Amino acid sequence: MRSAEEKIIERCNHSVRLRNSVQSDHAFTRVEGDQVFTRVQGGQAFTHVQSDQAFTRVQGDQVFKPVQGDQAFTRVEGDQVFTRVQGVQAFTHVQSDQAFTRVQGDQVFTPVQGDQAFTRVEGDQVFTRVQGGQAFTHVRRDQAFTRVQGEQVFMPVEGDQAFTHVQSDQAFTRVQGDQVFTPLQGGQAFTRVEGDQVFTRVQGGQAFTHVQSDQAFTRVQGDQVFTPVQGDQVEGDQVFTRVQGGQAFTHVQRDQAFTRVQDEQVFMPAQGDQAFTLVPAHQ
Repeated sequence: MRSAEEKIIERCNHSVRLRNSVQSDHAFTRVEGDQVFTRVQGGQAFTHVQSDQAFTRVQGDQVFKPVQGDQAFTRVEGDQVFTRVQGVQAFTHVQSDQAFTRVQGDQVFTPVQGDQAFTRVEGDQVFTRVQGGQAFTHVRRDQAFTRVQGEQVFMPVEGDQAFTHVQSDQAFTRVQGDQVFTPLQGGQAFTRVEGDQVFTRVQGGQAFTHVQSDQAFTRVQGDQVFTPVQGDQVEGDQVFTRVQGGQAFTHVQRDQAFTRVQDEQVFMPAQGDQAFTLVPAHQ
């Protein structure tokens, strides 16, 4: 088995050497220039390139390399190496040693989680703190904040308004710049594209699609199609409700509230403190 240093990938315009890490087996990547969205869960890799609308899934020891201009993305399952190259910026993750390295030009910073390293690079305005199993990274230029705790990854990015939460095999991502909303949970895929105003959720063999323009909601199960009218949906408040069987799910974008209604019970977890509250249905 090669060492972490031998697992380094060279892919950059100026051939910069780099390493980078993503916690556990979940990887999330977004490249602004080429608008690449990638999530890796277990042995499965999902890649979406908006410019050419390409979607790639890699499972096992396969390697996928979508290259767009000078933007290269590579993940090798066998060696567990994750690399993203954007211009002269290279990001690589080697899962074995859980090391994180960012190389931009001639500036390199590397916090290692084991010895609780702390690094700040003024040129790139990068702030990183590693404490035990928790890693906190703030990049002032694009206002990125990352928190890694165990298998939980929390990353909102203010500049391009990307929000990612990975908890075990549950991922939640919202990208404001490209207006893509994608939570992945096990075999469930959830996508919302603001430009086309299409909302789609796929769970097993069931597909759910919501188009905001005509307020239509469609559920496809086997050969059956269900279309309830979105009477409760108010566009001004940006309220979205999905009904599955006897369960209703509501998402309010303004206060970032999420409501789950099951029979007579209402559950409202808040994103800020991750609280979960049971509320009577008619309260």
